[in-house]
Amino acid sequence: RRPYPRYLVIIKSSRVGSTFLYQTLKNHYKSSFFSQWEGEPKHARTVFEKCGKFSANQTGIDSNAKWACTAHLNDRFRSQQTFQELIDLIKDYNASVVIQMRANAIEKGISMSKRWGVMKNEKNLVARNNATEIAIANDVFKYAKHTLKFTRSIVHADYHNFIPLPSPTQERPLWIWYEDLTRSCEVKFAELFDEIGMGHLPPPPSCKEIHFPEDKGPYSPIMIETLSKEPLFRPMINHTKFNREIDTETQFEKETETTGVIYGTW
Repeated sequence: RRPYPRYLVIIKSSRVGSTFLYQTLKNHYKSSFFSQWEGEPKHARTVFEKCGKFSANQTGIDSNAKWACTAHLNDRFRSQQTFQELIDLIKDYNASVVIQMRANAIEKGISMSKRWGVMKNEKNLVARNNATEIAIANDVFKYAKHTLKFTRSIVHADYHNFIPLPSPTQERPLWIWYEDLTRSCEVKFAELFDEIGMGHLPPPPSCKEIHFPEDKGPYSPIMIETLSKEPLFRPMINHTKFNREIDTETQFEKETETTGVIYGTW
């Protein structure tokens, strides 16, 4: 029988619903989860050490209670060193592994452009002449390509067992795709809770609040022309259909056929 606390490492990217997941655990399960948000693995180690030493007096919860220590880590595949730091953290704490990604690279690219890129500048959104439309399309294309490459690298690492699974309950990482979290929020939380021996927890009320944005209509002709240069983006251009119908498990299987040849693990 595994002792408590249970340790959970969430490997994630930005704009994938990770803030929603973190805030839900933090706000609705305060006595059950102690979390480190982003930062370096050394920061996660500090949280894990403190979390592991909590006593009933310190936490105000029953000494037999079940609780978990979680780390939500970004950008750990950028180099061999950062990848190894992630691996060491997982091994040292026999942590369960969750991978949080987004299948629709275009919608993630748009979100990233709004947060950090061309679309962050409101003037570009107001003008919307040919020049700005081209700039926006190229920016989204850049972020979407980066998303595709990064997702493939994680799929590759999982498929070839480069990510350790020291937890005795886990045969493969638990994948939480943005699209699945949005469509089946309570199911994904139940899977997460079950993995760390906390299946007694109820589904979060915030699941009732999560949904895809209302259909904003088709992308501009310039955007469609630019994105269509990448064949893998073409099914994503009909974003409403893709978001609601994508089978992420099938998508994962398709990626394993090519990722080992095209991309490395970091």
